[in-house]
This record gives sequence, structure tokens and C-alpha cells, in this order.
Amino acid sequence: MKYIGALDVGTTTVRFHILDEHAATVAHSVEKVRLLFPKPGYVEIDPDELWRAIVKVIKTTVDASGIKPESIACLGISSQRGSFTTWNMKDGRHYHNFITWKDLRADGMVKEWNSSITMKGLRLGSQILYTVSRRKRYLAASVFKFMNTQISLRLLWALQHVPGLQEAANSGNAVFGGVDCWLLYKLTGRHVTDISSASATGLFDPFTLSWSSVIINMLKLPYNIFPEVVDTAGDFGVTPKEIFGIEIPIVCSIADQSASMFGSGCTQPGELKITMGTGTFVNVNTGTKAHASVTGLYPLIAWRIRDELVYLVEGASNDTGVLIEWANKIGIINDPDESSSLASALDDSDGVYFVPAFSGLQAPINDYSAATGFIGIKPTTEKNHIVRSLLESIVYRILLLYESLCVETAFTYQKIRVDGGVSKNNFVLQLLADLTGLEVERATSTEMSILGVTFLAGLQCDIWKNREEVLRLRKTETVFVSNAENRSRYQPIIAQWRRAEEVVLDMPDIRQDSSLAEAEEKFVDRAEFRIDIATDLSDNSETAQFNGKMTTDYADLVQRTRNAFFGGKTKPLEWRIKQLKQIELMMEEYKSDIISALASDLRRCKFETIALEMLITVGEVRTMLANIKEWASADKPPKAMVNMLDGVEIRNDPYGVVLVIGAWNYPFQLCIVPLIGAIAAGNCVILKPSEVSPATSKLLAEAIPKYLDTDCVQVVTGGVDETTKLLDQRFDYIFYTGSTKVGKIVRTAANKFLTPVTLELGGKSPVYLDNTVDMSVAVKRILWGKCINVGQTCIAPDYVLCTLEVQNKFVKEAKKLLKEWYGDNPKESVDLARIINENHYQRLVKYLSGNGEIAVGGHCDPSSKYISPTILVDVKHTDPIMEDEIFGPILPFITVDNAYDAIKFINSRENPLVLYVFTKDRGVQELIINQTRSGSVAVNETIMQFSGEEKPLALYIFSTDEKNISLFFDNTSSGNICVNDTMMHASVDTLPFGGVGYSGIGCYHGKYTFDTFVHKKGCLIKDYNKLAESIASCRYPPYTDKKLGVLEKLVAKRSDIPGIKYIPHIVAFGLGILITLGVTTALKVYKPRRI
Repeated sequence: MKYIGALDVGTTTVRFHILDEHAATVAHSVEKVRLLFPKPGYVEIDPDELWRAIVKVIKTTVDASGIKPESIACLGISSQRGSFTTWNMKDGRHYHNFITWKDLRADGMVKEWNSSITMKGLRLGSQILYTVSRRKRYLAASVFKFMNTQISLRLLWALQHVPGLQEAANSGNAVFGGVDCWLLYKLTGRHVTDISSASATGLFDPFTLSWSSVIINMLKLPYNIFPEVVDTAGDFGVTPKEIFGIEIPIVCSIADQSASMFGSGCTQPGELKITMGTGTFVNVNTGTKAHASVTGLYPLIAWRIRDELVYLVEGASNDTGVLIEWANKIGIINDPDESSSLASALDDSDGVYFVPAFSGLQAPINDYSAATGFIGIKPTTEKNHIVRSLLESIVYRILLLYESLCVETAFTYQKIRVDGGVSKNNFVLQLLADLTGLEVERATSTEMSILGVTFLAGLQCDIWKNREEVLRLRKTETVFVSNAENRSRYQPIIAQWRRAEEVVLDMPDIRQDSSLAEAEEKFVDRAEFRIDIATDLSDNSETAQFNGKMTTDYADLVQRTRNAFFGGKTKPLEWRIKQLKQIELMMEEYKSDIISALASDLRRCKFETIALEMLITVGEVRTMLANIKEWASADKPPKAMVNMLDGVEIRNDPYGVVLVIGAWNYPFQLCIVPLIGAIAAGNCVILKPSEVSPATSKLLAEAIPKYLDTDCVQVVTGGVDETTKLLDQRFDYIFYTGSTKVGKIVRTAANKFLTPVTLELGGKSPVYLDNTVDMSVAVKRILWGKCINVGQTCIAPDYVLCTLEVQNKFVKEAKKLLKEWYGDNPKESVDLARIINENHYQRLVKYLSGNGEIAVGGHCDPSSKYISPTILVDVKHTDPIMEDEIFGPILPFITVDNAYDAIKFINSRENPLVLYVFTKDRGVQELIINQTRSGSVAVNETIMQFSGEEKPLALYIFSTDEKNISLFFDNTSSGNICVNDTMMHASVDTLPFGGVGYSGIGCYHGKYTFDTFVHKKGCLIKDYNKLAESIASCRYPPYTDKKLGVLEKLVAKRSDIPGIKYIPHIVAFGLGILITLGVTTALKVYKPRRI
């Protein structure tokens, strides 16, 4: 049997495992790494001690295994990142100890550089380059800051302060490297580093795949000290004989977090893992693209193996395992393994909050001066409360990183894979699952970096043939499932922890770089705020109790929701994006439940539910996620001359608390799509699903609280009484979908408070069909619009206007088509839904007599509320079926002589929600569009709008005669028009969807949904600029004709001034050219080394 040696060099331990072909550990050993603290803030490792520990742990493991070294096929190495040393390349003598990633000696340099003119210029230039190119790497560079965890400034510190190092580097005798590079030198004599380790130094550009010439030249670091960058897996050389007794090939070297990613099975884009060791590292596989972050996350390289290059994005919290060790050291925790049971024994931490900042606070806060602190300790505080607060703080910091990832990346996360020593803590993992809403998966082995490097090495030396084979070897021990109730209970607690976190922000480290007086001054400034927090935290339990209870006090419900809005919870884009992603996750995880609910309410088939409910809704949420940052930003309108020096912008302000009342015919889509827009716009929402579709209403009431923030989104179920009580309350916006009759009631209720509304109602949506069309295609499109959801669609074709000749052709074609679609007995077809309830069924059955003649269909079954697709001919305009919207699978035909008669008929009736025009004649298309009124017009297409009374929601024109189409466009009124199809216009999210008059007020879909739920607030921002005041002084008395003349010129629009609109672009272009020339000149003598 062949074996693999896996060496992992961490910050506090060195581990060596020998594993077999099943990835099972045959033997292993661990050696402690001694950290040295020569001065406050200094954290070092002696290279000689580390080398001895590495040799010892390998020999101890080999001896314990009982296997012959010849059986070890290869060796793989993973190592910690961010620690470095320098050494003499000729004799191997190191110039100083390893300066670890936890070391703060360069903190003063970090602050000085980040506030320097050089960095400000770099950021400004990057911002301009981003403005011109829109490349995100420049956006990331525009907010770039040095960090203590990066090697860059610690290396500069070493060159400046270690005696003889700068001279040795200049002469080519000194080289630099991380732990991996140094170890490979000790083992093989080569000065190389793998690309994953190089990318974590802060000196490597993951976009150009080379050492960063910008950083290196800016810091004036010598190029010749940097190692060659190589692939993660390959031929690194062999080990010296004195270690194993023979030479063992080294086939893999990889950074520890990259190894952990591979070992966790996160080999596909969007897969997420968290390592909880000395620090916490949250990593996401981003595939073949580097992620440009603006919140302090790091774009890194996971691995490069020949042609495969994989990136990851990482966020870190430095104090995790070190926190547990500290608590153990000072006696808060006697046994680290018991901390989980101690924390679980309590219901809460009794208002005690701990902020872990031994090394400052990393992304997304990025304050390395923050101080560790307890908040809320009081006489009743017990040791277990402190233990619980310590463990909670680990999860809170991870939650901040996770929320940043949700904002910055487009992935929908399904689960978290965890590893590292702290991942053994059940309390931490369960709370992590609860607060993120994701499953948390812990593998049988928590040694993921060992497992990852083993997999990579084994693949390289042909122990395994492919990745699928090795990933099957990874076993799951426990899956922690999210508890939505606990997530709701924790929301106010998290909010208070974040306030407690603000207390420690930017506190100076009085051990270095600050005087005691400066520290005292900052503490005094924050004292009052700390007292406020102590008072606020005492109310936690009451707040938490409300989140878990149901209430029928609607005034109280609305007020509590409004309090959440005024508290600013919905304003941040991070919150909105997370909620939108949760909606998408809810639809994915509840997919089968949604299909079942619709089958119960409407006997809707799976295809129609997915196509008409879920795909539209998923498309809407993804459109919002893709555009929310742009849509939510302020618009910059043109200025008048008088305001040229002022700021003018239009803010997209959320209204506040929005009431969304859904409809029963598409009970999921018509609730969730407005909910998506309202949340994206930053509103709180109270959602009232229709009681007529009880299964879907129940599902929404069950699912939404599990995924969305229950402080800001509430679901109210019930019937007319509940809706009436809701309408008695004052909302900031009301969005209603349903009948015109109820729409009037909603409008009346809104008028009491002058509340703006969107009413998505309906109307009898007519179809005009002439003889210029491809009849077989037209029949398919019209009948599809009528049969989908058995006509219970507000934009379904309601009746057809055509000549007698066209009617007969249609009926003949329809008979063949319906048989082809639904067979000889449509009742047995699973593709036909049923009428929603008995009242609607009886209403439709009455239409089958006394309304012309039945040409097709006309079959009914009261036991299942089935009505077959039916065509009525010889219908008169005075027949009962022509009075109200049909909302069922019955299609009446009214004969007319030409398009003019059709327009006259349409305009003599209440305006439809949609007007459908089926013709190839462009003239007919334009005539109909221009001479009719409807909510919309659809040419040669049906459905994707909704119906009602008066002006129709949709007008359908089936014709190829351009003159006839133009007649309808110009002479009818409807919500929309669709030419040569039915309903499909509602699937185009770049078109507004809505009615006109009785078919509705307002519109939505895509950006129109977002705009529906925001108030466009005009803002003029003036300062006390003397030039601007002088120019505008003509408005002040005493008035003269001269002043009036000046004023008339000043109010001219920008567009009236030749060329003025190009000035901003010219200025930006000019600055970009100047900065580019400057940077090029400064760097022209340097050329980056390509890997």
C-alpha cells in the first residue's frame, strides 16, 4: 500500500500525518510552536526552533506508524500565511525571527502610509480609472489600505530596522519568504513559493499574476529578494535523507486556507467554508475570476495546477482560537471542550457582550486600533454568562464577514463547511447556522488543511485518478440546521452587540504609539455612550419576546414595523441584498412545497407553476440583485446656470411601511414580486396573501418568517375582516392586486391618509384578429393565453373581434389544436387547472347558455370545478358574457367588418387592461395602438399582464397589416398592447406593467417595481461659496431690469448652453490622462516579473 505524508505548519502547532489510500490517518504527531513576545505588540517565531519542531514531528510520526519510509509515495506541505523571515541565500543564516501575521510592530507605519499623500493620490487615480473603465479592480484600489496582517509594511520595517538587512538585500545576499518559502529552501535549497501563498502576502497582484510593481516600487523594496512563484502542485524537489532516511518527493505546497478549501470539497464557484483555528477565515470559491472588494475582503488565489487557476475571496477575524486559549489561561474556562455545554446551559448571556479585538477588528470594520472589551457586566453576572458572551462574539464576527460576502458577491449560499479546532464547539456551530440561515456541515475530520494537501499530493502522485474519487473520501459527521425562531430572537441582541462594538472602535493601544493622556481622552469621550448602551441592553428580553409571538393588534403591528423602519434597519444596501438573497433561497428550498400548494389551490400543474409563478419571481429578484446598487443611488439631473456651483440630486427614499395585498389567481408571484421591490427599495412590508388560495397563503405565512427579518417583514393571514382592519391603519404605501370592485375600497381607505397606491386590477382584454396572420400560430398563441391557468389570468384574452371568415378559420384550427394539446377528453389532462372555488365555477357555467353558440368545448364537472376550453360564436355585444371580465376558459367571438369597426367597438366599452392585436399589417398595428385606450397593447402575443373592468389591462392585435396595427395603437386605450401574441409582454421586465383607469393605477416589473416603492426626493445642496452668492445676488431687492435680465439668463437649462453637458466628461478624461502619464513616468524604469 502507498502512503502520503502531509505536513501542516501553523501559527501555534506543527502537525504531520501519514495517510493511506483511503485518506485515513495511519499515524500523526503534533508539536507546539513557541510564540515569542520580545516587546509589546511583537509576535515572533524562532526559525531554528521551528525547524527542529518540524524534523521532530516527522520522525516521531514515522516511528509511530511502523511503516517503512519507502512506502511513503510523496509529501505535501500546507503552511500558515502572513509570517515571514529573511535569510542569507548562501549559508541559510536568518537575519531575524519570523515576524508573524499577528505582529503589530508596523502599526504606526500602516497608519502613516494609509493617510499619506501618496496613498491618497493612488486612490484618487484609481477612482478616476474606475470611472473611465468601470473595471472593479480599480474600484477596489480606490479604497485600498495597508493592513497589519499583510507582509508588505512589516517587511519594510525589517529592512529599515534589522541591522545589515537592507545592505544585504541590495547586494543580492538576502532573500525574503514566508513559512512555505523558507521551508522549501530548508528542504530543497530552492527559493520558490507557490502562487496561493504568494497571493496572501499583500505584495502579489492576483489580477496580473505577478509581484505587484506598484506596491514594490512605492515601498522601494528590492526586487531581487522575492522568490519565484510556481504552481501549487508539481515537482518541488526531494527531502534530505536525514529526515526520512530516504529522499521523498515533494509534490505539493499550498497555503493553509487554500488547502482547507480543497479538503472541504469547496472546488466549485460559490462554495463556502470557514476555518476556526487560531483565527477565523471565511473563504468562498470565486472560480476563474478574482474578486475586487471594497470592504476589506481579500482576493486570493486558491490554487494553480497547470491550466487550472482558481480564485477565492477571504475575510478574516484574527481572534478565535486565541480567544479560547486566553479564557482558559486566566481561568474563565477551565476546559475549552466544556465551554459549549456551559454556554448552552443558559438562555442568554444576561446582557453581557464581548468584543474580540486582541488584534484589532478586521473586515469589514478594518480598525486595527480597536480594543478588546466586555460590556454590560453587572453584579448578577456569572462566569457562564461570560463564557456564553465569548462564544457568541465569535459567531457575531463571522456574521459580519458573511454579510459582507452576501453584499459583495453574486452567489446564493446553500451551506457552510467548517473545520479547525473551534469547529468542535456545538454551541458555536448551532448559533452560526441560526444567524446565517444556512446549514453548517462539520466533517468527520476537522483537519481540513491536512486533508486538502493529502488530496492534492495523492492526485499528483497518482494514488487517486480524479477529484471525484478523492472528494468521496470526505465524510460528514454533523449537520447543524438553522432555527428561524432563534434567528428572530437574536436580532435585537445582535443589534446591541454592534453598538457595543462601536465602543471599542479606534481606541488607541496605550502600549505603543500613543500616550496615556491620549488614551484617557478617548475613553472620556466615549463614557457617555457606554452608559447609554448599558441602559439599552436591559430591555433585550422584552424585545426578543415580541419577535416570537403572533398578534391581531394591527395598530401595534404596524407601529412596531414602523419603529423598525425609523430605526434605520432597512436602509443599508447590505440588509436589502441579504433579504433578497433569502427570498431566492426560500424559493429554492420551498420549491416542491410551492408546487404542492398551487396544486391544492388550483390543481395547477408543475410546469405552469414553475413557468408562471417561480421563474418570473426568480427573474425579478435576480434583476433587483444585479441592479440595486445603481437604482438605489442618487440620480444627478441637469442644472440651471443659477445652480451650476450647487449640488443637485434626486434621492430614492423608501416610503416606510408598505402594505402588499396579493391575489388568488397567481397567489405566490403576485405576493412575492411586489415584496421584492418593496424590500429592494428599503421599505418594511406587511404582506396579506389572498384567503381564496388558502394553501399558498398558509405556505407564505410559514416560510417567510423563516427567511426574512421579522422585525421588518410580517405576514397577515385571514379574510375580509382582517383586510378591513389592516386598511383602517395608516400605511405609507399600498400595493393591491385584485378586482376593480375591491380596488375602489382600497383606494377609499388610502384616501383617508393620502396614502399613495398602486392598483393592479384588470378589464376585458380584447383580441383583434385579421386574415393577414399565420392562423395556426395565432390560434396557438391566443388559446395558450386563454388556457393557461384555465383563463384565470387578469391579462388573458377576454374576447375576439374578427370577420366571420377569420372566426371560422380560427374554430377549425382550434379544434385540432385543443385535441393535440389535451387529448380527446381534456378533463383527464394533467395540464389543465381547475376553477378556484364554487362561486366562480357557478358564475362561469351560466355563461355557457344564452351567450351565442358553443363551437368548441362547453363541458363541465361540478365535482372538480372543471370547465373545458370553450369557444362561443355569434355572440352579441349585449350578451351577459360581455358585461364583466370572464376570468375563465371561455372565449367569445364577436364579428366585425374591419379594424375601424373593432376600434369603434373597443372604444364604446370600458377600457381594457390589455389590448391584443394579431396582424402582420403594420398599418393596422399603428392604427389600433394610436386610436384605442388600454393598460397595454400586445402585438401578435398574449399574456403577461392582468385584467379588470373599463379600460383593459391588455389589448391584443393579431395582424401583419401595419396600417391596421397603427390604427389600434393610435385610437384605443389599454394598460399595454401586445401585437401577434398574448400575455408575453408581462415577461419583459424592461416594460412597465400596469393598467389605466379602471384597469389599474401605477405599474411595476423590473426597475418599475423598484421605482414604485421609492419617493423621488429632489435635493438642492448649497454652500456659502462667495462666487455662487455673487452670481445669485440678482434675486435680492431692490429689483431692477438689469437684475431681471441676469436672472432670466441664469435660469437657462444646462442643455441650452452649447457643449456644457460634456464638461464633466472632459474634466474626468483630462485627469485620467494626467494621472496615467504620471504613473507611467514614475514606473517606466520598472517591469513587473510575469509568472
